[in-house]
Amino acid sequence: MNRIFSTTGGLALLALLMVFATVMADQPWPGFPTLQSTAPTTPCLTATDQRFTFAFYGYLNHPDGTSTLTWQVTNSGKHDISHVAFGAAGWTRLAPQPGSLYRGELGDYPVEWTKDKGNPGFASVKYETQFDGFSQEASDTFTLTVSGFDPATPVQVQAKAGRTVGVVAFTLADPACDRTPAPTPASPLPTPTPNPDLTLDDYSFGEPRVVMTSPFASLAVLDWLPDNRRAIIMPGESFEIQTLDVTTGVTVTYGNIGPTYPHAVWLEAAQKMAFRSAAGRTRLLLSDGINEPAIVTHGNFRQSLAGHGNKVMVLNEGAESPLLFDGDSNSLPVPPINLLAYGLNTPMRPYGPEICWHPFEDRVAMFDIGGLLIFDLLTGEVQDFDLNDNDIQVQFTERFSGGPFWAVNGEWSPDGQNIAFKLVLGMPTPFFKQSWLVILNPASHEVTSIPLPFEVLLDLAWAPNSRQLLVVGKERISGKEGDANIFLADVSTNEVRLLDQFSTSALGGYGGYTLAWSPDGYRLVYRCRSDDMPTDVFALCETNVTLGVTQ
Repeated sequence: MNRIFSTTGGLALLALLMVFATVMADQPWPGFPTLQSTAPTTPCLTATDQRFTFAFYGYLNHPDGTSTLTWQVTNSGKHDISHVAFGAAGWTRLAPQPGSLYRGELGDYPVEWTKDKGNPGFASVKYETQFDGFSQEASDTFTLTVSGFDPATPVQVQAKAGRTVGVVAFTLADPACDRTPAPTPASPLPTPTPNPDLTLDDYSFGEPRVVMTSPFASLAVLDWLPDNRRAIIMPGESFEIQTLDVTTGVTVTYGNIGPTYPHAVWLEAAQKMAFRSAAGRTRLLLSDGINEPAIVTHGNFRQSLAGHGNKVMVLNEGAESPLLFDGDSNSLPVPPINLLAYGLNTPMRPYGPEICWHPFEDRVAMFDIGGLLIFDLLTGEVQDFDLNDNDIQVQFTERFSGGPFWAVNGEWSPDGQNIAFKLVLGMPTPFFKQSWLVILNPASHEVTSIPLPFEVLLDLAWAPNSRQLLVVGKERISGKEGDANIFLADVSTNEVRLLDQFSTSALGGYGGYTLAWSPDGYRLVYRCRSDDMPTDVFALCETNVTLGVTQ
């Protein structure tokens, strides 16, 4: 495991991993990007040869002209499978890349792109077993992504176990194999705008629906893409950044971040995911989910990064100024600033600054235990805020000591007028024992607190109208995953409403990776566990939201 902090920082990293997930060793594989498709419940085509059953679960055409094919191979023989190969039929192979490891349900498979001659005797994407293989009715699922896909072109598939080789030819043009979702019809009505007059009672939340399960506590939900149907997630101990289509269940893998908090940001203008990887020396990477992630730069980067449109920002530990890049990995200029002079980004500090990008302007909020500032990337203007110099803190200091107060898990309101964040006290510890919901108005410098009926604020998400917030909290902190409550809070009235239907299923996470509210406000994804799930199984749930709008 890469040591990204000093002695003090190493302890902090260990604490962070204990908070967020079971401590895992670094994965031994390079983590090349692989498109993965959640297979439908039944195949559209099947064929059997030599105790091997090959099942085709269909293809999914993507807007960029690529297609993802999903296969399943079952071995009913006694000898373990040593490889499977799927014909490319003259298509352009994109993923998984040769030399990478494909992570199946049963184990890892080194990937090779074969030519027309040799083994298996046709151009293919070949998956060799890195483990003992599988036999006696065991199955595994394989996906591959190509461009120029033509379902009318015959393809061969092959499996080998011991000396037994099974080969079958398929034509994939069966209409049942096309799993591409029908396009959403355009509405003849104007795009609805959020109603600023909505109250807490104007929101209705549907019944939760499980969309993904995982045996790992590190299951996390980060954010939504602007299309309101794909959420950014980290599904488990593989530490892979993925998008999950909440409607179809299709996932796309963008890369491996290593055992750290899953900071990742979608760059809509570039159609790429930017993320920080802790594998080896810390790297900033960009990935389109098809090709191998591009390494933008190396450094000793702090945990946080932020991005917007075609720009992404990272921060080296102890640096005076952040680094800025575009979606093509080009370095961009940053106005002069000395973060250290503002008390931020001090070297050896175990918890580095968070960066929070304004929803539509080139301004970022940056904050850690040393302070909070807003930095204009066009003019170089800096707004500096002292969270310990407000009347709102008096009620807190009467009960707690050991300051200072500082911000965690900040999020701009969609209208860009306010920043909501957790207010915590003192030096970072594995678990903050107390936290408060605080709203900062940068224009007026006003800081207000919304009283919450619990001790520990875990996560928050704004409604589209910038008036309401979803907040997740627990009565007290503990080192174990446990039930949490989801509330709807109104920043203008300080009212709070418990959402009863989530009170028995929501799971708290300590890094701000518990829930995400879609940009249009109509969908919610959150960490959950249904009543019939074992206590060591974690899930993501989705629910529909009904809210009033004006035309």
